[in-house]
Amino acid sequence: MPNVFKVKLDRERSIEFSQGALYRMGTLPAPFEFDDLARPRKSYAALVAWTWACLVPDDAADFPSPEKLAAHIPLDREFCQQLSGKLADAINAATKEEKNGHSSTLGTSPASS
Repeated sequence: MPNVFKVKLDRERSIEFSQGALYRMGTLPAPFEFDDLARPRKSYAALVAWTWACLVPDDAADFPSPEKLAAHIPLDREFCQQLSGKLADAINAATKEEKNGHSSTLGTSPASS
């Protein structure tokens, strides 16, 4: 599973950016956008919520809400930066464009003029 990344919370957990993660974020009463990770007043809550949403099913079962996960994400700048980096890695791995055997992007391309 190349899109799964290990993070240290209460113990080592796995996160993956997927359709399931987008769905879980959408179930929150006030879902966060990616941009909220860079907004000082929302960044911690967004980090907790996106981490919660991206937990793989086995790990997600231990945290019924982002609030339950927050106890394991300290308000420590270095810790939050490392976790944000892992979250960004998971998102980037899941959203990068794949290439076909000829090094061009998948799908059709516009005709040359």
